[in-house]
Amino acid sequence: MDDIICKVCGLETESVSHLFYRCPRAKLVWKLSTLRLDGEEVGHGQWDRWWRSKMENWSSLSEEHSMKNMAAFLCWQIWKARNAWVFEQKCYENPIKWQAPPVDVLKVNTDASFCKVLCEAGGGMVLRDHRGKVLRLASFFFQRVSNPLVAEGLVLRKIVDQVIRWGYSHIVFEIDTEVIVKAAMLDGSASLLLRPLVEDIHEWLHHHPDFDLVYTPRAENEVAHAVVAYALQEKNIYLWDNNFTDFVLHKTSLDVIFDSN
Repeated sequence: MDDIICKVCGLETESVSHLFYRCPRAKLVWKLSTLRLDGEEVGHGQWDRWWRSKMENWSSLSEEHSMKNMAAFLCWQIWKARNAWVFEQKCYENPIKWQAPPVDVLKVNTDASFCKVLCEAGGGMVLRDHRGKVLRLASFFFQRVSNPLVAEGLVLRKIVDQVIRWGYSHIVFEIDTEVIVKAAMLDGSASLLLRPLVEDIHEWLHHHPDFDLVYTPRAENEVAHAVVAYALQEKNIYLWDNNFTDFVLHKTSLDVIFDSN
């Protein structure tokens, strides 16, 4: 009898329904993903019936493709995590802990990467609301860049400018380079090459008092980092407001979203 009890929670028989949405761990995955399905919503009925109803409901939405892809991806991750626990005694804890902004605030995560050999830099940003929903993505590419800090400054200046052009307000910009955050406050730490960049950023933030720039650990900035990798690979500028690339949606689906409200 013990062999058919769920090895993850030990509470019920491990049926397909239990594995994918009745197990407390599975419920948590659905709830904390960007689909934000409440545990009670996925806690009743047969799995195949629930799955079909979701596919039908999402078919009428503009985000049908991304939502269905994410649901399938989450099922795959639940299955992989279950097997890792059963066969290898490994419990994969999610290292990404993205902090959701308040309801009336949007969050922009930014990142940059520098290639010393080619003197090139890539930049990325992801704009999300309090539910973790991706509203905008952007990747940027720069040539003749002198060092990593200048790369970070170029990217952040470009992103703040782009957000202003889009007409958004009440924005928190998060960057995982604390030096840039301090330099943008004009604390005197910026080099001669970095100074013009952070002065522009400081002026724009000053003229938009509903903008804020804060430091975030790298573990909370993985989605922006994924966009940076894409920027360096493609060596071009891309702006998305829909049809977001699957690799970014997969990254956001793994974010553990902590409500700040």
